[in-house]
Amino acid sequence: MELSRPTSLCSRKRPCWLIGKEATRPLITRTDSGGSTVNVALLAGYAGASAISYTYYPQINKNVHDTAATYGSTLEGAAIGFLASEFSAEIFQALHLAKKP
Repeated sequence: MELSRPTSLCSRKRPCWLIGKEATRPLITRTDSGGSTVNVALLAGYAGASAISYTYYPQINKNVHDTAATYGSTLEGAAIGFLASEFSAEIFQALHLAKKP
């Protein structure tokens, strides 16, 4: 009887540095030519969304700390989303929700 080993996110096909690359995707993205650049569109969009949400908070919550916390949590959510989209197949296989190819 052969024991199955747990699925690893790091392998020869998918190196560990890919996890770090996807986690930093909200900050750094690829250009059309294949180079790396700052993801200004995403960063500016989330900054604008945080500034707009600032107007909806009551006066007691209107401060730089809460606005920065909102901005930081949206960047965290984006990083988690990029990781989930990149590794969704492996995650579903590890949870036995999808068959191995």
